[in-house]
Amino acid sequence: MSVRFQARRQKLPLERVAVGVSFRHGSQGKRDSFERILVLGGELDAPQRAFLLEAANLCPVGRILGTSADISTRLDVTACGHDESPQASYEDDLAELPIPNITPD
Repeated sequence: MSVRFQARRQKLPLERVAVGVSFRHGSQGKRDSFERILVLGGELDAPQRAFLLEAANLCPVGRILGTSADISTRLDVTACGHDESPQASYEDDLAELPIPNITPD
């Protein structure tokens, strides 16, 4: 949701976002870890993709999880972003997760 919000705010041509997450329990006192893989669809150039990757890293939920686990995020460069999934919709995200006092732009 943070990625879509920032793309909309910056008027970036983001058409689709897919996220894969894997989790590994830390053993013998080591921290747990998450690996997050983003697939960004749309006609985005390298600086735009880097900006959206940074937006993903600043997600409030990830920041909270990061207090007790290591989180690494990377872009999946093997996927071209072409898929039959529906387009990203900030309005749909807000409808699914109503937050008081927040309205779309």
